[in-house]
Amino acid sequence: MKVRTLIIINLIIGLLSFYGCDINSTDSNNSDIKVIEITDDLNYVDDSAVWFSPSTGEIVETGNGEIPPAPKYTYWVDPGDPEFSTRIDTEEEGIYGIIFIGIGSNYFEETTSTESGGFNENLFSVGSFETNSVFFIREENVDCLIQILDWEQSENYLKFKW
Repeated sequence: MKVRTLIIINLIIGLLSFYGCDINSTDSNNSDIKVIEITDDLNYVDDSAVWFSPSTGEIVETGNGEIPPAPKYTYWVDPGDPEFSTRIDTEEEGIYGIIFIGIGSNYFEETTSTESGGFNENLFSVGSFETNSVFFIREENVDCLIQILDWEQSENYLKFKW
């Protein structure tokens, strides 16, 4: 009976899912779809690595390195390394993080997910920067999708839809 109830609850949560990102707030601007480009043309002090906020779709330069400038910046992204991973430790492994859900824009347009586990801290543990790869990111108060649109490792370039 408990298993059946959990399955039903997960299904309901999936149906109430998100568009772009769903944040537990009333700010409707956060549900916009953005295209994010990381490139050497950003003229950041260190390199093309940036901090990414799954809750807002914003990127900022890494600045002083391994410490994010604000709590919302939870992913370190470096297209030249390549790296796309969270710097947030969670006590319950597999509940928060990133998971590959498929290839193709139709995954991004279908804005529901019933994923409830199997999340990883590093995108490269579950997929790659292959064009049109779609990933689901889950954090404590945020669920969102990203779709890889273009990647050129030698050019330190990454473009993705949030």
